[in-house]
Amino acid sequence: TTVAGNSDVEVMAGSFLFYDKAGTAYSSVKVGDAFNNLDGLSRKDMFRYDTPSFRGVSLAASTSSYDGDNANDIAIRYSGKLGETKLAAAASYVKYQASDLSKENQYSGSVSVLFPVGLNLTAAYGNLSHDIASRSDASMIYGKIGYIAKIFEVGTTAVAVDYAVHDDVKANGDKAKALGVQVVQKLSDWSTELFASVRNYSMDRTGTDYEDVVAAMAGARIKF
Repeated sequence: TTVAGNSDVEVMAGSFLFYDKAGTAYSSVKVGDAFNNLDGLSRKDMFRYDTPSFRGVSLAASTSSYDGDNANDIAIRYSGKLGETKLAAAASYVKYQASDLSKENQYSGSVSVLFPVGLNLTAAYGNLSHDIASRSDASMIYGKIGYIAKIFEVGTTAVAVDYAVHDDVKANGDKAKALGVQVVQKLSDWSTELFASVRNYSMDRTGTDYEDVVAAMAGARIKF
């Protein structure tokens, strides 16, 4: 169900504002401010080298200067099989050299398992430290459980539920949570995926009472 939802939970409603119930008005805090899946340098412009894969293991390293972030990172990835069970895992480290966001070190990792019966599990964790003593480390933890089955002749059907907790991303003491449900139906003959997703976002901040944001989307992806 990756097309409908993954650890980057905020992308579905990143610009939506949390509503301040006490102030009876929309706050300035966006969903995208409260969540960060800490996936290395993501899609920022960079110079990067990837090694060939050896028995499913590969390394990658890059250097980047983007939006004031000067950083170097390294990652290790594994993809393979244990019997009929598929396994994919990755871990990364980012060292920020200079940044207007005062970032310092970032660690992240994830693992996904697909069992022959269609059951699949994903877990991920990330931590970002800052070089100013007054700023707490930001962290995220993510979990997902899914199932893939051949219900219709047109292609496989995948369903999943995921949950994420992000701490201190926007400010010290913040705790943001996201709960989502995704469904993806493949149309194999047309290289198409039909998808739908619903996600609830909550944000806890001392002295503020934010109303949850609920977002839903549906669509189709065609590969060619």
